[in-house]
Amino acid sequence: MGKIIIFFKESCGHCQRAKTLLSSKQIPYEAIDITNDEYQRLLMIHLSDRQTVPQIFFNEQHIGGAKELLALEDQQVLDDKLREVFAATTPPNFPPQNISEQMLAETELPLSQVLDNYTVDITKVHQFEPIIPVFQQQFGFMPHTFKYVAIWDKAFMTWSCAHLTMWRNASNILSDFLTVAGFATSNAAECSYCAAHATQLSIDKGIKSDRILKLYEFYRLPNPGDDSILPFTPFERSLIRLARGATLNQVTSEEINEAYRLNPEKAPLAITGVAAITACYGFLNRFNDLIGTEIEGKIEGTAMKELGEHWEMGKHETQDNSDAELSFNSPFSSVKDRLNLQSLESYLENNVASVGNDVNTYLQKQLGLLPRWIQQIPFEDAQRATARFYVAMTENSQISAELKHLMNLVVTQANGHSYLANLERFLVHRAAKAKGMNTKTSLERIASCLDVARGKDSYHKYFDHRDAVALKLALASASFPPFTPYSLVKSLQRCFTPRQIVELVMNLTVCGFAQRWTAVIKPDLIEPEVAEFLGTYTAIAR
Repeated sequence: MGKIIIFFKESCGHCQRAKTLLSSKQIPYEAIDITNDEYQRLLMIHLSDRQTVPQIFFNEQHIGGAKELLALEDQQVLDDKLREVFAATTPPNFPPQNISEQMLAETELPLSQVLDNYTVDITKVHQFEPIIPVFQQQFGFMPHTFKYVAIWDKAFMTWSCAHLTMWRNASNILSDFLTVAGFATSNAAECSYCAAHATQLSIDKGIKSDRILKLYEFYRLPNPGDDSILPFTPFERSLIRLARGATLNQVTSEEINEAYRLNPEKAPLAITGVAAITACYGFLNRFNDLIGTEIEGKIEGTAMKELGEHWEMGKHETQDNSDAELSFNSPFSSVKDRLNLQSLESYLENNVASVGNDVNTYLQKQLGLLPRWIQQIPFEDAQRATARFYVAMTENSQISAELKHLMNLVVTQANGHSYLANLERFLVHRAAKAKGMNTKTSLERIASCLDVARGKDSYHKYFDHRDAVALKLALASASFPPFTPYSLVKSLQRCFTPRQIVELVMNLTVCGFAQRWTAVIKPDLIEPEVAEFLGTYTAIAR
């Protein structure tokens, strides 16, 4: 006699949908409620490597969530699998009863817990002084994100330039709707940290809280259906769909055309604005969920108030409200009271000076080609800053460029970004040649990196343990939200310094930045250098 197990939470629409499907087929199942049961919640994560509900098992086989169960039904193979389950002669010993609370407590380990002793207060770093007033204006406080990014000073400087220029251009286009798009893309990524921040920003901009709440509740439904019930105009709803589609890599030409049909005058700029703000959140969502950034107390309070009882912090701990006034306490004279745009522009210029006046020449020299996704950024300041950010995060530093591009190849393959995956294949091979690796080894590493990340091979002659750990982190970053198993984080600690862990994460976040942008602004052609390489790669692979 076989067994079906569903781990679920009360009031979860996806859970109810899965249970309804099985009930409609008169299939018995055991439902384990984890709503207020920490032991069962950790057991579910331990068994599935997933934090979301439902999680469904056929005997000991992990099927996935409601989406995966419904996919089996759509593919007309569910009934066959169910027959296999109940053909078992003896019931499985599942869920296992011999897992200790100590073992479950070590199911996941946020990276923040291994980086907390190395964080940096950017208000005390003189080179960051010019941008502090800008972040003060944008947020009104210093988000916890920044203290982790700043562990690697180059990362903070290059990222802040790309972020501020893209955000500024998106804000000029979208105005207050920018925060709605930010909420929509973060909610689709299941990043509670950024969704909470976007909620606070929306309230600060004067957007009525019920609009954000209805958006949140609508997309909690397992099959939302017609979004005309949302309190937004048809054109705004089309942009919300684009923001969510950017997260999930599901932006279709039909959705783009619908935005043009609804507002042909505003659509071209608005679509670009959505792409820009989702790119910013592509970085923020991936970084904060990989790190497990602590939610500031006031932000948590706003999310709980505005998003209702069903809002969850997910993997993010919260800061005690009593010490979370979230104000600036900069030691720099008059920083709190001024917004020195001249010093900001000087900061931006200093940190992208290496790009020069010709972005194409810079990219050709640094990468051996002109990535079309960067070329298609229409804002000159953001294009230069993004070029510098991408190059700085992926070039040789304490981690080799070849391994970084392999990590990005794992993510783009796992998320189905074929354009970026092909670009990363080319860049892996170019970086491999630059460090003297032979062609056979380089191509084997390209072909095998995703399997190594998935752990299909306990040993692979073309990868060492350190490589495999980095690739497993890359694969972890590809899920929504990213899951960092205790064993993986401990391996990262053994193989890399805290500064190097930040470098690995920053490399993955610049990839997230690129993924959201290209999901909306689809490059029209593959780069000729990439096409030539793929021809050679395919011929050798055969």
